[in-house]
Amino acid sequence: MISYSVYKVIHLLGVFLTLGALFGWTMHYFNGGQKQNAAKKLLGIMHGVGLVFVLIAGFGLLARIDQSAMQLWVGLKLLIWLSFGMYTILLHKGILKPKLSWFVILALATSAVILAQLKI
Repeated sequence: MISYSVYKVIHLLGVFLTLGALFGWTMHYFNGGQKQNAAKKLLGIMHGVGLVFVLIAGFGLLARIDQSAMQLWVGLKLLIWLSFGMYTILLHKGILKPKLSWFVILALATSAVILAQLKI
């Protein structure tokens, strides 16, 4: 049985990996987005592993606090998680501009924190 504290550490590690990768991708495309960038593979790994850690540990945390996955705040956090997952595609296709994406990342991350704290 994994404790609440362990799930929280894994969840936060996933958040740090995901946000670090997103800001790294943003800088990559802000600087022109050259295909021959050595950091692209590392950023992709960070992004994927971070998203998996966030999802698995997030559901583990839900189980530890006896919350249902069918609540509004959980659904909204899953939408934020999906947004973070699609982020690199939006940047690559030019749908999301790098200058604007700094604010989008911060707004989504702040929203996720508020939802988790208030559990509305």
